[in-house]
Amino acid sequence: MKLVVYIVSILVILTFGVFFILKLGWEPTPEIVMKPSFFNRAEEIGTTLLRRFYSPVAQKQLIAIGIPPQPVWQYDIVRGFLITAAEEKAPFDVVIEEVQMQPLNLTGIPPLNLILMPTNSETQSELIERVHQLQKDGQRILILTSSIFTAHFIRNSPINRYESITGEHILTITTGAMALKPDQENIIEPACVGSERDREGIAPLGCALLKASRGYYSRQLKNDRYTAIMNSPSAEDYLLAIAAPGGGVR
Repeated sequence: MKLVVYIVSILVILTFGVFFILKLGWEPTPEIVMKPSFFNRAEEIGTTLLRRFYSPVAQKQLIAIGIPPQPVWQYDIVRGFLITAAEEKAPFDVVIEEVQMQPLNLTGIPPLNLILMPTNSETQSELIERVHQLQKDGQRILILTSSIFTAHFIRNSPINRYESITGEHILTITTGAMALKPDQENIIEPACVGSERDREGIAPLGCALLKASRGYYSRQLKNDRYTAIMNSPSAEDYLLAIAAPGGGVR
């Protein structure tokens, strides 16, 4: 009798498992690229990113970085990335930045051209035309835009539309907040909500950041410096979660 109950229980579990996979979809666990690492300044995160990805970055003419428009120290990550790229003999010639974001402070960055323009149009025609002209001229380009625009796992993200239209694939680094413990989960944006509440279709980014954070709650990570972790949801698609000193995003 016990054997029958055991077998029935296993079948029920398997049935429900298959049901939820079919209903919600199955997502493989993202590859861990960087375990918890600690930095005194946000710029150091950008330096580490460039050196970790030096080979693919140096070989590509176009990459994209997505950051939350706030807090402002997120821009320092990009500054560190660009400064180190120049130091490592792989400089960028042009930064195309989303026009609605705060213009990148170029102080201390080797000379480059900063172009402010929309990166989230329906057709992406203006962005595509500008990028292709710059590529034709031999320029190396960094697209700097909002994190909700670069995540490949957001179905209708601008980066996905760009790739769908052009047939190209862009190496992307998307940053966002990291929670160090459960009571900090409210800092993660966008909120991880169900599809019925996610009218803009951007919740997958918040859910990915939340999932990445929860994997480290039990480790009692230090919070006296910037804490960063990174995983790779898909090929050449990287998600960087960061907590500011003291925990949180500020």
